[in-house]
Amino acid sequence: MGILGSGNPEKGLALLAEAGFVTEVWPELAAMAGIPHGKDFHPEGNVWEHTLATLTYRKRPDLVLSLALLLHDSGKPDAEGAGGEALRRARGDRRQDQCALPAPTRLSRRAHRGG
Repeated sequence: MGILGSGNPEKGLALLAEAGFVTEVWPELAAMAGIPHGKDFHPEGNVWEHTLATLTYRKRPDLVLSLALLLHDSGKPDAEGAGGEALRRARGDRRQDQCALPAPTRLSRRAHRGG
């Protein structure tokens, strides 16, 4: 099942990030470490740490759920980089048409074309 389908995907992903693999292969995911999360709702500190924390609370190994958890905030770096307007809208209005989702789209396209 690989890392995402394992019992502790957060540990595997943290190790990959520490080794520089995430930055090299998935820069969109690595960029999440540079985006702070409000301490009121997400005490982890940044989007990457929050994402890893969500994986620790899964009830059971589940590849689809793990992928959803991994990507659920992956658009935030792009939203932040666009002057934060998209991110402010996403925080204030959870409708899908206003959430920033470009990073998962790019990741998906990259996976389909092999890199």
